[in-house]
Amino acid sequence: MKINPKIFRFFDGEYFEQLIMEIYSHFGYHIKTTATKGDQGVDLIMTKGDEKIAVQCKRYRNNVNNKAVQEVFAGMHYYGCNKAMVITTSTFTYGARKLAKALSVELIDCDDLSYILSSNNNYFGENFYKSQQLTQILINAGADLF
Repeated sequence: MKINPKIFRFFDGEYFEQLIMEIYSHFGYHIKTTATKGDQGVDLIMTKGDEKIAVQCKRYRNNVNNKAVQEVFAGMHYYGCNKAMVITTSTFTYGARKLAKALSVELIDCDDLSYILSSNNNYFGENFYKSQQLTQILINAGADLF
């Protein structure tokens, strides 16, 4: 099943963060959210074993620039994480990709998310509509559109 990456652009910020939390919790990560204000550029902190990842979720229609990379990199150090990641409903500018490579910040765009959810080699490829939490997120996001 192929998930159209454009669907992510219709999520509001809260539903998008919930989707990311649901995806990564199925990959075995323990996830906590940061404060809404004063989050230092980090929306989620994901831990699994020795890995502690600072994540910034960007629900954008336009390309995400290098400011998001700068923020999550600073936030990674603030929260004592050993990795940083920016996940977006859109794509990244050349400057963001270049800076992320230099700082070892992982970037996940809408096509990457679509692949994660569509892959036949993982949980979501075979169980996307069977997951009550994912289904509810999609229903709520769709209902908010109307």
